[in-house]
Amino acid sequence: MSDLKRLIQQAMHENMLDELYVGYVEELLLREDDAWRSCCGRDCEPCMRQLMRVVDRVRQLQEQA
Repeated sequence: MSDLKRLIQQAMHENMLDELYVGYVEELLLREDDAWRSCCGRDCEPCMRQLMRVVDRVRQLQEQA
């Protein structure tokens, strides 16, 4: 397992996001923030706010490594 995968799994676990959504997180890490950072307020599953927290945490963990 790659270091990035481990960081993603850690961030998902910390933010209680099911590992089913790992592909979403991987994709969002590659995209410009302005292209996806918004919440519609409709209680989507997963909510973009939760995905934002996971992506932010992965980036934070990458900086610490």
